[in-house]
Amino acid sequence: MDGVTTPSRPRVTSAPAQELHVCPGGAHEPLQSAIRKALAGRESKSPVVGVAPVGCALLLYEALDVDCVAALPGWGPSTAAGIKKSRPDSLVFAYQGGWDAASVGIGEILHAAGRGDPITVIYKALEGVDHGVELATLVTSVEGSAFVEEIHLGGEESLPLLYKALEQAFDVQDRRLGFGFIEVHGPDSDRKGGGRSG
Repeated sequence: MDGVTTPSRPRVTSAPAQELHVCPGGAHEPLQSAIRKALAGRESKSPVVGVAPVGCALLLYEALDVDCVAALPGWGPSTAAGIKKSRPDSLVFAYQGGWDAASVGIGEILHAAGRGDPITVIYKALEGVDHGVELATLVTSVEGSAFVEEIHLGGEESLPLLYKALEQAFDVQDRRLGFGFIEVHGPDSDRKGGGRSG
């Protein structure tokens, strides 16, 4: 776009020294740490845009060295798809929690998957609230889904699985293969499972 300049902003060079603004006891901190590591390890150095939810991870920009926007509840995938259409060379991901994705956002996730939008949705399941809603199972059945993974964080040994899933989802998007979805369950989950790809 000729004549348009993007303002610069301070860059985060490492994990913030302050505590992250997330709900205690969940998987937000290890998940955000894994996202940071996966983004740093990407071969493509295209710009990255994160779509933060309204809720626990609203201040996502404090944890990641990426540009972030906030979306209305449930609209993370639609917002990410719009950003991807206007900035096709950017890697765009939506970060959603339980209320955001499993209630008002289910339709938006399934429509983005059905369109094969080349975005990545990272769903941090909210245990006890969305119990029984297995979005990864639903998304796997949608034709436009190019990568679907469900990860249960049970301790340090599960972090490499999460990191690998994030790398793969971002790679699928970089290669424009379609919609990517990762469902992450925290250590407080009663669901078991290392992962599922679709």
